[in-house]
Amino acid sequence: MSRSSAGIVFILGMTAALAAPVRAQEGQEEKKAQKQAEREQRAQNQEAKHKAQQEERQAHRGQVEQNQQANQQQKQAQREQQAQQQQANQQQQQAERQAHRAQVEQQQQAQQAERQAARDQAAAQEQHAVRNRNERLQRQQAEQQAAAQAQQQQAIQQQQAIQQQQVQQQQMANREARLSAARQNQLIKEQQLRNQQYKSVLQQQELAAQQRAYALQKSNRLAQYRYQQRYLARLRDQRMALQNYNTYNYANDPYYYTAPSYRYQRAGQYYQTNQYGADLLRSAVNNGYEEGVRAGQADREDGYRADFRSSYAYQDANYGYTGMYVGQSDYNYYFREGFQRGYDDGYNGSYRYGTNNNGTLGILGTVLSTILNLQNLR
Repeated sequence: MSRSSAGIVFILGMTAALAAPVRAQEGQEEKKAQKQAEREQRAQNQEAKHKAQQEERQAHRGQVEQNQQANQQQKQAQREQQAQQQQANQQQQQAERQAHRAQVEQQQQAQQAERQAARDQAAAQEQHAVRNRNERLQRQQAEQQAAAQAQQQQAIQQQQAIQQQQVQQQQMANREARLSAARQNQLIKEQQLRNQQYKSVLQQQELAAQQRAYALQKSNRLAQYRYQQRYLARLRDQRMALQNYNTYNYANDPYYYTAPSYRYQRAGQYYQTNQYGADLLRSAVNNGYEEGVRAGQADREDGYRADFRSSYAYQDANYGYTGMYVGQSDYNYYFREGFQRGYDDGYNGSYRYGTNNNGTLGILGTVLSTILNLQNLR
């Protein structure tokens, strides 16, 4: 081998010798790097595993929470369903109770209606029976009243016949007892003066009656108002009739030459009159009775309380008085006696003191005799 080749070999040997430690060191570093890489890989693996485990635990916890939430929701749903079912059951029970109560109420109402119908039917039957009894009683009362009126009328006719006979007998007796001419002239003068005074009184009474009529109309007592207007019209006719007495022939009137045959008592004093004066007093009582009946009926129709003294006819008491035969105060007194009793009959709708024969009113003879109490002088 040449020297140059040997040098080259030497250089190469030296280079290899120098390069061997370097390579050893590099091998060690590579091993270290490899181990470090392995450690890092293991760490990464462990971290990945830990992370996977953690994610798995979180997923498990999430699943558990979801399951718990689902269970809670299911339980809540079950509780709500149970509550709804319970509410539905309560509503159904309440509806059943209401239906039962309604049915019970309907049955009770039906029973009440049946009982009421039975009561109504019983009441109707009772009313029908009462009506029949009342009708029978009314028929019986009407028959009894008709029989009583017939008997009463017969008694009145008999009494009137007796009275007429007595009057005729009295008139025959009175013809024998004639007044003197002086007494006759005195009576005629008194009568003429009385007529003049009475005309003036009638005019004043008409004015008072008109004022009274206005008050009745204002207080809506229409029935009493109509009655008073009729009464006032009769007073006017009566006043006009008095004009005929201006030429009256008193000398030919038997009253003025007939001696007294009766006496009567009023206010503790006795008065005397003949048959003609007695007849006028009887007319006063009868006229008063008739007017009293009409006034009482009018107050009853108006629904006004019974008060005969408030009637204008009672206060006036002149209807039927001509100014002849007896004094005005005597006529007024006996008119009011009849009026009071007639008012009682008219207001109460009964006839205790008089009769009503087809609209013709008259006081009972016994009542008339009691009021006048005429006593024969002979």
